Amino acid sequence: MIDEPLYHGTWAGWLRKGQIIRPSSDMRHENFGLTNFRQSSPHHVYVTTNPEDAKWYAEQGYRNIDAMGHQLNGIPVLGTRPVVYRVQPRGTIERDPSNDIQDRQSYRILGTAKILGRQWEGLTWDEH
Repeated sequence: MIDEPLYHGTWAGWLRKGQIIRPSSDMRHENFGLTNFRQSSPHHVYVTTNPEDAKWYAEQGYRNIDAMGHQLNGIPVLGTRPVVYRVQPRGTIERDPSNDIQDRQSYRILGTAKILGRQWEGLTWDEH
């Protein structure tokens, strides 16, 4: 168990407190698994203890969507902005084996994460 707050950074800014973030392999629910990067495991939700790291992940995801004209697979994605959610893990949590930066406290959850609140939302690179 991690004794620090956990954060999930994403471009899916429409999620609200109490909703569940699910792995991208679970396409049956409201977030359609769209909060994990494609290069990540589709069976995990990724979190970090550092809100600045989560913010960076959120911005990278937003840039990817922005570069595609706010479309995903040709479908318009509306109401998006980078956001960091404070979350509670619901499942087994382990150190992220794909993170090769040793000082980053990244984890992955085999399960889901419940949104406890928003830590940050917006844009920082050029405020557009």
